[in-house]
Amino acid sequence: MLHADPPPLPAPTMHDDDATRHLIEGRRLLWAGVVGTALLLLIAKHPVFIAALLLVFWGGVGGISEVARGLGLGAAAKFGGMLLACLPGPNLLALGHFILRANRALEDAPALAATPRRAAMAGAASSTGSARSSPAGSTGRGGSGQGSSTRLSPRVANALPLLKQAVPVAGGHRDGDHLGVRLKLPDGTPVPEDSLPVMVYAGGQFVAAHASEEDVGWAMVSQGDLRQAGLLPRELLQRGLRNLQALADTGPRGLQVHALEGDAWGLTLDGVHEATLVLLPALWDVTLRQQVSGEVVMAIPSRDICAFCAADNPTGIATLRQLAQRVTARGDHTITDTLFVRRQGRWQVLGAS
Repeated sequence: MLHADPPPLPAPTMHDDDATRHLIEGRRLLWAGVVGTALLLLIAKHPVFIAALLLVFWGGVGGISEVARGLGLGAAAKFGGMLLACLPGPNLLALGHFILRANRALEDAPALAATPRRAAMAGAASSTGSARSSPAGSTGRGGSGQGSSTRLSPRVANALPLLKQAVPVAGGHRDGDHLGVRLKLPDGTPVPEDSLPVMVYAGGQFVAAHASEEDVGWAMVSQGDLRQAGLLPRELLQRGLRNLQALADTGPRGLQVHALEGDAWGLTLDGVHEATLVLLPALWDVTLRQQVSGEVVMAIPSRDICAFCAADNPTGIATLRQLAQRVTARGDHTITDTLFVRRQGRWQVLGAS
């Protein structure tokens, strides 16, 4: 179904950390614009009127520009918002809209930082950890700055998230929240807690485990591994997403995009983590805009298949639906036959209100 000679996917123009910094800085500027607008409305004839007016323009226009860049928005949305931001009073609608979008995107960001300075510090800690992780891994608390300096095992340091389920009806969960599981051995004996896999909510609609490739194959990160490393489930997810981004950027095969029959596209990576690519916001909100300019619909019927098309393309959606139903029927590392749409920086079930 894939073309014989697929073109390589261009390198991503913006990583998750870059987008996060733009969103954080933009949100700060937008709040400055809100304060400036409030001052304008309260002291229209006061001597500080000009200063408040400059604050409105600087915070509103600058903040919308930063948030639009972090979200990968098009020129129409960006400049339309900037124009509205120059109108004291009505500009509060634009400022509130972009603050809300920045907040939602930051909730989904894999490496959330409270300030650009903390983001830079986290990046430095990540670089140090990566340098030490071969062969034994390094750092403690996943760059959180808490706890003792514990050397991470290779299984934890090199772990990649592995999408296991879609949970479109599960609400009230944040990315990185732990999903408790209970398993039994064939004889009915409960699996010890330390041997259970670490399952976390991710991407707003999904559940992921974490695993590292070892000599005998893929080994799941257990709750015992996590406890020994001194990491929280959220920190394991953040580390795993950084490893996934690195695999997409510099892995042996690299991330590739393929044209599929029926006005759709497919992604290939390593034959295991294709579906998990839905957890990289910058891939969908920035990089893949070269293939689809509007909203994106995607299918992840199994762990090695990730296909997508434009949301306004009925032929492409029909192709994805047929693909999802055919693959999930065969029962090989299946995930879901549900289709999802990327809307305002989040995944939603296609057709859901």
